[in-house]
Amino acid sequence: MRLYSGLGVDYSAGYNFTRRYALVGEFMWNYLFPTDVALQPLRVALQSRDISGRGNLFAFTADYKFELRGKLLGGYLIGGAGWYYRTASITKAIPTALALPAIQSGSGGDIRVQPER
Repeated sequence: MRLYSGLGVDYSAGYNFTRRYALVGEFMWNYLFPTDVALQPLRVALQSRDISGRGNLFAFTADYKFELRGKLLGGYLIGGAGWYYRTASITKAIPTALALPAIQSGSGGDIRVQPER
């Protein structure tokens, strides 16, 4: 078992129009620390072991919730839209002439690498 470190907060609030229908808003922030395995391609390309990094993930969402409540058990369906913003940085500058191998996240999309100033 591997443990990955990070920290974050998640705040949400909503309004129940009836026992079944509600609107929920949510804010989430996560501070992410990359693993050594994730940093290894950059360490090889820059020929330096002294590289670390960090990332942030912010999310704002608005959701509709349909809820069924019983005396003992209940359940709900929730769905909506949101805005997600992710940043990533490393502690060493990348020379512009250096071509790094492509880095992709598991869910698609991209990871933008920018040196800290």
